[in-house]
Amino acid sequence: MEHRVEKAQLYHALHGFPARLASEPAQLGGEIEKALHRHVGIGGGVLGQVADQALRLERRFDDVVAADRDPAGGGRHESRDHAHGGRLSRAVRAEEAEHFAALDGERNVVYRPPRAEGLRQPVDFYHAKRGAELSPNYNTQSLRIIVPDVIVIGAGAAGLAAADELAHAGRSVLVVEARSRIGGRCWTCRFPGLSAPVELGAEFIHGRPPVTLALLQRAGSAALDSARTQRFVTDGRLRAIDAFAEARKAMRNTAVLKVKDWSFATFLARKRGLSRRTRSFARMMVEGFDAADPARASARAIVEEWCASPQLGAQFRPLGGYSALLDSLAGSDVRLQSVVREIRWERGSVEVRGECLGTRFRHRAPQAIVSLPLGVLQSDAVRFIPALKEKRPALKKLASGPVVKIALRFRAAFWEEEHPGVAFFHSPAAAFPTFWTPLPTRVPFLIGWAGGPKAVRLAGLKRDEVVRCALHSLRSIFGRQGELVAIHAHDWQADPYARGAYSYVTVGGEGARQALQAPLGDTLYFAGEATDTQGEAGTVAGALQSGLLAARQLI
Repeated sequence: MEHRVEKAQLYHALHGFPARLASEPAQLGGEIEKALHRHVGIGGGVLGQVADQALRLERRFDDVVAADRDPAGGGRHESRDHAHGGRLSRAVRAEEAEHFAALDGERNVVYRPPRAEGLRQPVDFYHAKRGAELSPNYNTQSLRIIVPDVIVIGAGAAGLAAADELAHAGRSVLVVEARSRIGGRCWTCRFPGLSAPVELGAEFIHGRPPVTLALLQRAGSAALDSARTQRFVTDGRLRAIDAFAEARKAMRNTAVLKVKDWSFATFLARKRGLSRRTRSFARMMVEGFDAADPARASARAIVEEWCASPQLGAQFRPLGGYSALLDSLAGSDVRLQSVVREIRWERGSVEVRGECLGTRFRHRAPQAIVSLPLGVLQSDAVRFIPALKEKRPALKKLASGPVVKIALRFRAAFWEEEHPGVAFFHSPAAAFPTFWTPLPTRVPFLIGWAGGPKAVRLAGLKRDEVVRCALHSLRSIFGRQGELVAIHAHDWQADPYARGAYSYVTVGGEGARQALQAPLGDTLYFAGEATDTQGEAGTVAGALQSGLLAARQLI
């Protein structure tokens, strides 16, 4: 959805204020909103977003315009800063207007919601309210507007699920997100000429989690059964082996772990009666499936996960990717490119500070849900005042697994010539030990996956070097690589807003997820896959469940 606004209308709405407002900035927000409604004729959340842009434009004049101006251009326009000449066309810069407005020739300013699809209708909380101070995305310290009931930090699956649940409960919500998109570690990409999306982040639905299936249905999407036929390189040849079943053999007779927890590497070394192949597959599954370092990962947690979870069985994909589900949850006011630097909190009050496109912002609310990824919390990239002392032990007992994911698009699906219907190809010794196809959808691209220590070895390499590693890995499987058309890759450990793909429990970390999830002072609540305690940690389902739980705890 786009809202076209005549430049003259917006100009008049912005600059038709009496001079007294220059000395009464507390009324500026409300006056701008009234003027926009009067001259432009739009309202609701859209009006709030245009008001944002109005204030952004107004800052370029250094002060409020002191005289009325005829929108047709016949009146006299006076500004305290004549260097700007009072021309809206000079005040507006397309790069500053990203996600808020775009120039359309010389005639119109085009408002677009933060995401181009226009699926989100922001909650309108830009109404003047005495005593509620907030400084969002611009430097007007005395501007007074309504404070949302809850701030959600992070617009990944957990944050969006929490915001959606709160909104349905009648709470006003502001979501702040560092990226220029929603989804977090879910990242659905679409490219010309491809009928299927490329997921550079989360891709699968593991098992049949009710929360994911219900939300897909609500979004008008569905779960597509994913092919699971596998081939492994053994003795230089591709052979049919069920790696999941082979790896699970290592999980038998594990009563010793009830007495003492070991690293998974130590557990494997001490386990008797396992074949070399079983040990190799078990290690490969921990490194790849769990993105974990076997020398650090809790054997107790791994065994509990593999034995109790359906994740190693049925496997699905969201039809058309995860984006439809996430878009359906993004109904609150979502502020993109808003990098949170500091969270000040005390019982009943939270202040979130950061930067949006180079401009500092400050948001306040009585409560907040923190859905930042585990790696971000561990890095102290966001400073909490006071510090989260209660969370430190839990943060030390969890780890964020590294992953490098690469999508290779070919002229033709050459692998189907000899291996039609095969979904997964494994070469345990390769830099990228696993590749998979988009089956049952037939498009000519392969996804390469390196997790755990394999991903660590790729850290710091230039893009060309990573591509060479991927192609060499492919040749170790097929003996050739086909005609490459395009490459898309992402290193999740190097992503500053993720700092890892998903979490795992380290040795002695029992109870860490529960401790990380526990609310603080009925003020700060926590969500994210790392906080899930219902057997879905490390998955999108776990993130969604955690967001719903945090919202319900708050309500």
